[in-house]
Amino acid sequence: MTQLALYETPKKECRRVAVSVPIPKWLPPSLALWLRQRAAEQPERALVVNTRFSKGERSAMKRRKPIPISEWAERHRVLEMSAIRGRWQNVFTPYLKGIMDVAGLSGVETVIICKSPQTGGSECGHNIVGYCIDRLPGPVMYVFPDELTARENAKDRIIPMIEAS
Repeated sequence: MTQLALYETPKKECRRVAVSVPIPKWLPPSLALWLRQRAAEQPERALVVNTRFSKGERSAMKRRKPIPISEWAERHRVLEMSAIRGRWQNVFTPYLKGIMDVAGLSGVETVIICKSPQTGGSECGHNIVGYCIDRLPGPVMYVFPDELTARENAKDRIIPMIEAS
């Protein structure tokens, strides 16, 4: 079986390929013969394969610049079931900014918040989950005292947060 070395010419927005692959047996005999002749003529440059990603593929694979969770919340989070409706603003709860930013650091697995009632802790948690949905997709588990509370929170707060943000 003849081996071909695949190389790609360096071009902007192209991937370099340098692998050795066998000529498949299912190729038509004329094409297989042409490939063997080409490999014999130019062993160092047997086959040129140009690959170029489309604009949509490049934008989908583009790595987004990391931002703190508090900044993400100001840009993307929309409050619906809150005393102050509209976009999230850190100026109303500056004490939550640090909690959100620390929760987004690598290595942080657990965040415990000791707070008084009605001070924005739940919305802080929703911001963290919203950030993770957008930037770090993976499983999320909310824990509530009972099923009724879980259903109400999902219907009134979590699902609208996901849809609006």
